[in-house]
Amino acid sequence: MAQKHAQQSVNTEKAHPATPNLFNKIRRIPSVKDSSDQSKGKEAMVGIKSDVKTLKQLSSSGAAAKKKREDNQVDRGMRAIEGAVQARLQQDRDNNQSSS
Repeated sequence: MAQKHAQQSVNTEKAHPATPNLFNKIRRIPSVKDSSDQSKGKEAMVGIKSDVKTLKQLSSSGAAAKKKREDNQVDRGMRAIEGAVQARLQQDRDNNQSSS
């Protein structure tokens, strides 16, 4: 049988002194441990209070991080291809020297 839990409030201003306006309060509903509901996901209600400037900054930072990850992925791929080509060229040189 599922038990009901009261909502808990957590004040995050003390935890994040650098961004006191970003998170005002986070309300959580603790998960219910019931053997018949173990396969279901957990539900939480989260409230965020912020100003437009901070949200724009977070959005642009997220976009910049995403672009950087994409660029890094392309760079890693190109380095892998270059390494494979160099290894093959070295293998061909070694084969040519041994057959000469």
